[in-house]
Amino acid sequence: MRYRMFLALLTLLCLQGGVRADLGYWLHYYLSIPCPWPHAVPKVEVGHAMPPVSEYPYSGVAAPEQRIYPFEAYCGYPHTFWLSADFVSWWMKEGRLPPLVTAGPAGSSAILGEPGTVLLYGGGRSDLDPLLGGQFRGGMWFDFEQFWGIEGGFQFAAERADDFVAFTPGGPGQPVIARPVVDVLTGRPASTASLIPDFRTGTVDIYHSSRFLGGEGQVVRNLLCMPEGRVDLLVGFRYLELEEHLEADQYGDLAAGDLGMLPAVISDEFDARNRFYGGYLGLKARWEVEKLTAEVLGRVSLGVTQQQIGILGVTGIGNLTPDGFRTLFFPGGILAQATNAGLVDRDVFGVVPECSVRVGYQLLEHLRLHAGLSWLYWNRVVRVGEQIDLGINPNVPVPPGEPQRPALTFHDSGFWLFGLSAGLEVRY
Repeated sequence: MRYRMFLALLTLLCLQGGVRADLGYWLHYYLSIPCPWPHAVPKVEVGHAMPPVSEYPYSGVAAPEQRIYPFEAYCGYPHTFWLSADFVSWWMKEGRLPPLVTAGPAGSSAILGEPGTVLLYGGGRSDLDPLLGGQFRGGMWFDFEQFWGIEGGFQFAAERADDFVAFTPGGPGQPVIARPVVDVLTGRPASTASLIPDFRTGTVDIYHSSRFLGGEGQVVRNLLCMPEGRVDLLVGFRYLELEEHLEADQYGDLAAGDLGMLPAVISDEFDARNRFYGGYLGLKARWEVEKLTAEVLGRVSLGVTQQQIGILGVTGIGNLTPDGFRTLFFPGGILAQATNAGLVDRDVFGVVPECSVRVGYQLLEHLRLHAGLSWLYWNRVVRVGEQIDLGINPNVPVPPGEPQRPALTFHDSGFWLFGLSAGLEVRY
């Protein structure tokens, strides 16, 4: 009750005009109360143009009611905060994959370069495009002039995976499936079929996935105010993350002497993860012509990139015991062995430039439809396919003095990400 009485009193004061014009201005902004023109006049700071005012004589004829927006004295659409949500389709730079699966005629070892041997998977660039995801952004102004504000955002690309399976029934006259390698003792191409003759492969399954996400927060400072647009300075902090995973599983039967053929699986897993932490400077220009808007953004981030590589290999052999069927697991696979298995990381200097363009159309008073495109470059990242060493030492465990292969070494490269977006923005 007290609140309603107080509100009625303030409204009455607003309608009185004269020296109470400032009070009407505050009421309109915070309580959305319409005040008749010309009594409620928005504030005008030095250096800003006064909005046009329709003059009405102080007579017995009532002046038409007109809403007054506090921001009409400044640049930009009148609003205090904004929220936007976009659907984004991402395209990223393809990573390189080594040869991972081969097939050869019956009786062969499916070694690359031999007659009849073909490459089934790998040996080029990975294709995981497009990655579907989203982008969310929101912010608010601190003052009427829209000189100072804050803004934050989050973008992501959902995990995109490529699953390849090759199968052979085995037996006489059937093709051979193998995983290509290089024998470091001879320097010649080889395969799992030639180095592990007791293992007869039935199925090879390659699973390759990638995902991306990022977030940022920034302070906005107006630099230039124009009749139909503005230019703002952006100072903020951002986080980026790129993850890739590759798993190669080889299923078949292993000859075990008197035990006969036992089911076996040989598995290699590789992970590459990149995290960027850094600050940035940028500029954002915005133009508004009636219901059409255009926005251009450019910024450069400087910071640190944490690169991490994880490699794990395991071999499982099934065996029928008096207690039932059991599977024994041993460390080491084909391309992931004791010489390169583990988890290692390092920090490198990171540079991430980015630019974007967005156009929009005002559907309703507070609702805008927009579409845009963006481009981001990351100077140094580790891609999972580039961390795989095809050179192996067939002597396991590797004796001292012999080549410790496969080996784990960092191989980084540049990375770019391109996105097409469409979404809605609410400004109030």
